[in-house]
Amino acid sequence: MLPLSLACGFLAGSTLARADVVKLKNGSEIRGKIVREDTTSVVVRSRGGTISFPRKDIAEVVRESREATLLHQAKSAIRLGKAARARALLERVLEGKDAALQADAKELLTKLDAEEQAKPEVEPGRQAGEEGKPGEDPFTIPEPEALFRELEADAERHPAARRELAG
Repeated sequence: MLPLSLACGFLAGSTLARADVVKLKNGSEIRGKIVREDTTSVVVRSRGGTISFPRKDIAEVVRESREATLLHQAKSAIRLGKAARARALLERVLEGKDAALQADAKELLTKLDAEEQAKPEVEPGRQAGEEGKPGEDPFTIPEPEALFRELEADAERHPAARRELAG
């Protein structure tokens, strides 16, 4: 069996937010699905695996509502840069009945909208700030560094290239 501190780190590192939170006396929180609970232990299943915690190490067990779980998943999606997934999860939170969670979801949706509006429109296949004209083939733009490397490579074989590098 894994040591308790290692197991906590393993499960707490999971980005998956499920329906329950197990708060340990050492301050760690483990999110997952409680699959078994009795007077001596609590068994939690998370993306990181399934592990049993002795009751003596547990400070509190919190069972989250569906909306709270969805909100946590949306926040994880935002942290991972998955705006479309976050938006879908937040829309599902708005369908629920918890006004406080709905307010949080609306706030996050507003932030997502603002970030989306602030993004510059970039032509597909080009990066922002990249040189070239719209529609121009980026592979035909001369690169000074590439030309210099070619001259350096030819300098050993061609005296004219050597003079051009020296000049």
